[in-house]
Amino acid sequence: MMAKNPSERYPTPARAAQALQAFMMVTSDAAKPQEETPQLRRYLTWLETGSEGEANPPPMATMVPPKPGVESERAGRRSQC
Repeated sequence: MMAKNPSERYPTPARAAQALQAFMMVTSDAAKPQEETPQLRRYLTWLETGSEGEANPPPMATMVPPKPGVESERAGRRSQC
């Protein structure tokens, strides 16, 4: 749809819509909602109450740092492309 070369673009909006129909036909189960963890429940309660009395939200789970060497592997793959 946004190709630099005009001859590679869809000729009409109807043709572009037709090409996108394949993505609309994919059927799958609906995503299951995640269970609320105690940390999420405390955070949502903090949001719903307007955070009165507390300057900061309750702490959420901390992120785990990536394993050593993972970023360097990604960079190596990018340079090979």
